[in-house]
Amino acid sequence: MALVESLQKTIEYMEAHLLDDITIKDIAEQAHLSPEHCTRTGAVRAFSKRQMV
Repeated sequence: MALVESLQKTIEYMEAHLLDDITIKDIAEQAHLSPEHCTRTGAVRAFSKRQMV
């Protein structure tokens, strides 16, 4: 899967689950990455629901 497609799928997942409790693991699965890789590279940042809204 191309990087742009992977990122788009991840963004769509996050938007669709904005009010749910999602984990780095959930997001990493959408990007086809390991949670450790996402954490190490900063590919996923943790925001509270209040910061995202």
